[in-house]
Amino acid sequence: SLGPYVLTEMGETQAVMERNPYYFKGDEWGQQLPYIDRLQISIVPDVNAATLKIIAGEVDMARRGVTAADMPLYLQNAEEKGYEVVILDMHASLGEIYLNMTYADEAWQEVINELDFRKALSFAVDRESIIDAVYAGLAELPQTMDPTTDVAQAEALLDGLGLDQRDADGCRLTPSGLPIRIQFNFTPFTGESLPTAEIAAQNWNDIGICTTVKQLEQNLFLTQAAANETQAMVWWAHYPRWPWHESGDYIGRAWQRHYAPLWMAWFDWNIGGGKEASDNPDETDPLIVGVEPPQTYKDLRRLQTELFATSDATEHERIWGEMIAIFRDNHFWISASDPLKNPLVVSAGLGNVAKKGFQIQSANEAEFYYWQDESRR
Repeated sequence: SLGPYVLTEMGETQAVMERNPYYFKGDEWGQQLPYIDRLQISIVPDVNAATLKIIAGEVDMARRGVTAADMPLYLQNAEEKGYEVVILDMHASLGEIYLNMTYADEAWQEVINELDFRKALSFAVDRESIIDAVYAGLAELPQTMDPTTDVAQAEALLDGLGLDQRDADGCRLTPSGLPIRIQFNFTPFTGESLPTAEIAAQNWNDIGICTTVKQLEQNLFLTQAAANETQAMVWWAHYPRWPWHESGDYIGRAWQRHYAPLWMAWFDWNIGGGKEASDNPDETDPLIVGVEPPQTYKDLRRLQTELFATSDATEHERIWGEMIAIFRDNHFWISASDPLKNPLVVSAGLGNVAKKGFQIQSANEAEFYYWQDESRR
């Protein structure tokens, strides 16, 4: 391994990493990095379990699973348990709502490709409640789309699509008489996923789009999304902090297919060289050959290619502006908020921890940490 640590133990409840004696980096005084010999990473089933370990003083650092909504709990126990709560800038949006445009459900396919249906779902989401309840006010309304909450407008748009009839459960019916139901998947990768999904699901239930929320283990969650088996999901994205490099959060890439995975597969097969490289150019599996997307998605991929091909800042701004306009006009996903701040919990005795800037791993690398108390070194 070329990294500062090597994995020496991997279990169900913890992982252990030990310093790499051959690591190539040293400090300005000639001492080899890392300073700390052993890292023990606790593996917990959910955010609640992480919070309990934090407030019990059982962790020296917590970054993932630390939420703004739980800050009162962290602060209440900080002095007694010997840790600090550091408020840092957030580099990502933690609660993007993605709608799968290619999900193979008959009722869904009757409505999801209607722009007014997607607008109605967006108008129904109570973003102010999400900002207050999920982010403790440390977020702002999203910049990528109209953030207005207007339930009356949402209902009017649905009625205008001929979705004004309901079944005995109160679910709106498609023009062909099928109930519209959404299964909203999430994984507790961050603590914001569940409450965001629950608020949005309640908002949609209130307008007659019957929605349930289902938690999945992370690997299953991502596997189902890539296999076109997810109808709607909550996940994170890097906008607005890293728009250029991370436009794949919204357009797709091999490992990250949040909405319309069959559109993305079509592009990879037909434009990205997949067909030419295949041993079976007559492939028919839709997960491989995909489904041809609308022109708007093709335009996004073209603009993304142009974005990556230029180093000119003015061109970046122009191209990204065109992409944002397409995002804003088409509502392929729903942005609940743009987070501004997020807490980092760190032992008061741990040195070389960045306490300003972004709450991201690359700004807080463990190889530089050291214990201020010499007895712990």
